[in-house]
Amino acid sequence: MIFNISGFTHLGTVRTINQDRILIQDQILLDGICDFEHVEHCFCFVADGIGGNRAGEIAAQFVLEKLLNWCKNQTEFSEESIRSGLEQINNDLILFGKQNQDHSGLSTTLVGLIVQNETSFIPSAGDSPLWLLRNEMFYQLTENQVVNPYEKDSPLMSYFGGRENNLELQFCTDLREICPNDIFVLCSDGLLKSLSQKQIKAILSSNQSLREKARFLLKKIMEMGAEDNVSCILVEII
Repeated sequence: MIFNISGFTHLGTVRTINQDRILIQDQILLDGICDFEHVEHCFCFVADGIGGNRAGEIAAQFVLEKLLNWCKNQTEFSEESIRSGLEQINNDLILFGKQNQDHSGLSTTLVGLIVQNETSFIPSAGDSPLWLLRNEMFYQLTENQVVNPYEKDSPLMSYFGGRENNLELQFCTDLREICPNDIFVLCSDGLLKSLSQKQIKAILSSNQSLREKARFLLKKIMEMGAEDNVSCILVEII
């Protein structure tokens, strides 16, 4: 199985701090865009620091750095090992917040896609979604962990960090296999605040390369105003 991966993170046009972070393979980005072509595995995560708490960007960076270090010690992934690793990272973040008064309560969402040897894992916490474009259908695979999914800006029920443990880690079980030409979209909620599902699907369905699609997505987001931080990782199966 071979992948093309392109991702970007941007503070938008209104915010002064980017509280989003992305992790693609072995790189963490706090700004900009990067691409990987013809790689044999996928290790991608988006973390959206929660703006209602202090130091959301520090929480997002903390979690992704811990994830990257954890990954280096893994020879084979399983749901059990991923869950254990993420729960330990959450405990470390809570402890870090308690030990640093300036960062008390820092927290972040997280969504990821790990694929190794044709086995995939999609862990998530919060409202950063993962979408799939397959056979002209574009649909969300993760659930937004919020109090009321029909209410705008509804409070999160699950996240990393905070003053106490509020993590209820989810693993998507709806994806039974990965197919050629699939395109996965991992993003912060800023993406769907700027563009509609229909607009995103149209861009992903074009004949452009994945690199070009990522850059065109970012261009359209900026044209629409981008009032929130926005991060997105596109993963294409080739």
